[in-house]
Amino acid sequence: METPPNLQVYDLGHLGLVASVLDRIRLVQTVDRLVGPRPGEKVSTGMALKAALLNALGFVAAPLYLFGHFFQGKPTEHLLGPGVTPDLLNDDRVGRMLDTLVTEVFLEVAREATPPASTSTGGTRAWGKRWGPSASPTATAGRTAGPWRGSPGSCG
Repeated sequence: METPPNLQVYDLGHLGLVASVLDRIRLVQTVDRLVGPRPGEKVSTGMALKAALLNALGFVAAPLYLFGHFFQGKPTEHLLGPGVTPDLLNDDRVGRMLDTLVTEVFLEVAREATPPASTSTGGTRAWGKRWGPSASPTATAGRTAGPWRGSPGSCG
């Protein structure tokens, strides 16, 4: 008799589709390009972000210190990459990833999204809508803020 192959079964669920989309938009490569390599790092910042997104979309509400437990029984090397095991996805790595994203990536994105300084013709809001002349800071001088006609907080 022939012995059956040694098979391992994992609970992949919808995470394979999510991982595929993240691979397609090159999230890991983009973040790693912006952040750069870190000495002694076994899981890159981009890979840790991909793991965090998979965790967030895994419909599990758990504290950060249980982050690695989410990946127990899941094919992490298939979802994230060769050599990435659940023990490497610990709360320390996720914390460093979040710190890096805030200090390096988010600040750069915020700089890019910041509108130019206001001019006498009105400023630009962060989402790109121009202020009309009646809503510009100079045109509203002497009027109360907000949509109400009375004192602030009144509806009359």
